[in-house]
Amino acid sequence: MKTLFTLTLVTLAVAVAPIAQAQDGSRMMEQMAKADSNRDGNVSKAEFLTYRAQQFDRLDRDDNGVLSDSDLPRMARIAEMIRQHTAAMDADGNGVVTRSEFANGPTTAFDMADTNKDNVVTTSELQVARATLEDMAKKR
Repeated sequence: MKTLFTLTLVTLAVAVAPIAQAQDGSRMMEQMAKADSNRDGNVSKAEFLTYRAQQFDRLDRDDNGVLSDSDLPRMARIAEMIRQHTAAMDADGNGVVTRSEFANGPTTAFDMADTNKDNVVTTSELQVARATLEDMAKKR
């Protein structure tokens, strides 16, 4: 399956980070913080989804309306991790991720950070998520 995802965090993001940053989770949490469009220190799920949708054009480098391996060939060294993340977003299983699938796909990172499940990630929840990811990276 030829699919591609960004860390999104992004997920994350939201955007695929260099390996060193991705290992400690700092890039993912930075992207999450950027989603705070009203700058109140909290990231609602709506803000998160809006931010993620805005990232699609940046990631779709060949402007064909889908994310595939050809969009980020420099990321080949982490292709398997990316494929696993995108498989979850590829709702129709056709091997590519459309804008709609990307914008509306699973919100794993957000859901992990939203510990009280109120659809808002507070600054303190973001800090706890970052610390958790950093601890996980240290144990590898």
